[in-house]
Amino acid sequence: MSEYEKIHVDGVIIENESSGVRGLAVNISVDTLGAVIIEFGSSMTIRTDFAGAETLANLIRDATATLDEMEENAAAVEKSSECNLLNDPISW
Repeated sequence: MSEYEKIHVDGVIIENESSGVRGLAVNISVDTLGAVIIEFGSSMTIRTDFAGAETLANLIRDATATLDEMEENAAAVEKSSECNLLNDPISW
């Protein structure tokens, strides 16, 4: 049987509301047992298989796509409001 090994893939500091200016360290590793390990700072670790990691990645993509859509809709509403103000006789 081969020896257990944990391989660091990447790490980033992300902004979050509770870590302040120092941010939150997020590190991703894989191991020889087939797990993906996601460490959030030193207090939380998610250990999942390939399918779980893919599901999490898809959920995050869906969330960022929803944020993009919300931002586009807000910009369209703002632009529409500006156009309406130009057509308002009070603005003449």
